[in-house]
Amino acid sequence: MNVYIDSSVLLRQLLGEGNAIKAFPAADRFVSSTLLKVECLRVLDRVRFKHSIEDKPMVSRRIRLFSMMDSMELIEVSANILDFACQPFPTTIRTLDAIHLSSAILWKRFKKQDITIFTHDIEMGLAARAFGLSVVGC
Repeated sequence: MNVYIDSSVLLRQLLGEGNAIKAFPAADRFVSSTLLKVECLRVLDRVRFKHSIEDKPMVSRRIRLFSMMDSMELIEVSANILDFACQPFPTTIRTLDAIHLSSAILWKRFKKQDITIFTHDIEMGLAARAFGLSVVGC
């Protein structure tokens, strides 16, 4: 199984939020967009300042994030991905989610392999299903 991870999945784990996907399958490959790093680090910084989180626990979260990302195949945000994300989608979807979903769809087409989307974002999950992708998490 190939699994596309969006930022909502990693952030719920890193921040200890409820209802996080805890059981990851024995995947052949974990995939995401390079966008994942920017999104997760921005959220961690925002949470640190808003909630006055001490340095040590924040450094632990950053180390865990980098460790998780080391095990992933990261897709560069290319002109093809951005062009696909600009096209009309069958459902409402935010910009960064459109880039994530476009990355997954084009990865699937290029590799000619199925991919399952792991997300906690309801709009992202609905859009992925509209494109015929399997979804876990919402």
